[in-house]
Amino acid sequence: MQRERCFIRKSRFIRKSGFKIILSLLLVGYSCVEDKPPDPAFIDAQLDGSFRVFVCNEGNFQFGNSSVSLILPQDSLIVNNYYNRANDKALGDVCQSITFFQNKAYIVVNNSSKVVVVDDLDFKEIGVISDLESPRYVLPISNSKAYVSDLYADAIHVVNLNTLSKESEIFFPGWTEEMCLIYGFAFVTCRAEPYLYVVETIEDNVVDSIAISKGAGSIVIDQYDRIWVSCSSGVSGSTSSSLYCIDPISRKIIQSFNLGSGEGSISNLELNSSKDSIYFMNEHIYKMSVTADELPSTAFISSEGRLFYGLGVYPKNGDVFISDAIDYNQRGRIFHYSSGATQKGSYLAGIIPGSITFQ
Repeated sequence: MQRERCFIRKSRFIRKSGFKIILSLLLVGYSCVEDKPPDPAFIDAQLDGSFRVFVCNEGNFQFGNSSVSLILPQDSLIVNNYYNRANDKALGDVCQSITFFQNKAYIVVNNSSKVVVVDDLDFKEIGVISDLESPRYVLPISNSKAYVSDLYADAIHVVNLNTLSKESEIFFPGWTEEMCLIYGFAFVTCRAEPYLYVVETIEDNVVDSIAISKGAGSIVIDQYDRIWVSCSSGVSGSTSSSLYCIDPISRKIIQSFNLGSGEGSISNLELNSSKDSIYFMNEHIYKMSVTADELPSTAFISSEGRLFYGLGVYPKNGDVFISDAIDYNQRGRIFHYSSGATQKGSYLAGIIPGSITFQ
């Protein structure tokens, strides 16, 4: 056991040392807050105790200019085009999400119909999962299997993580979005139907459905192992937006919160480090206790005219990161706030920064 721990520490050191070398190369042409010239002090930055923030810049639809930005908040540093620089090629069309699992990052490139698999430190490409239609999110089920939701396939894809290939599909009635795994079951949101679907993950079968509003998209699990699901108001705003708290064992709704007509749409669910507070976006950023009886009336962070688009809460210290899409055309910004809602930094990212992930 002692030798094994020593090997793990050595492996982590080698991986981090390799990351330093790659980062040193990538810093040529990097952007730091306002695209100032690089500071040599960043090149030998220590990684122990640091955290990394990854931003999916969607890019302009059908322009093939999506990208990934890496933020090192402890150094006030952002490295744009992180994948492009590491692999000397473009990522593809519409970077939707990133999932980290077993020393790999799974980058979903929606309109390019693929999931690009890279080393989680240097972002060198390992392989590509193809034969997908319009993938959205990756949910690891085991060390060798994952589910991939899809916009147009009327199914979620069952993927082999060892061979990086699609093995089968599970039928769904329309657009599937975010998913979560608990007690051996995957809970799958489906924007097209007024249900949260339950999938048994051994045989990959849909075994139940929970009646909720249409437009389900975001899903998280709180400290009590309860599932929270947000349902949008739809593109036309014809349906009201809702937030549900669900018991995954009984599959009953514990509590529901509903917005009135014209009161906006709840999305981008996140939890703090202790998972006792939930964050969501509805033009502004709101925060509420998971034991609250009503939705908060006052914003935790006001948009102040900015176009908030993506939200991430760092699970270790509760820092909040918000993307501003500005006009869905030019390069957007990432705003960094403390757990107490004090702004700590701002970064110029890529075009249409959306999903925010931590490592």
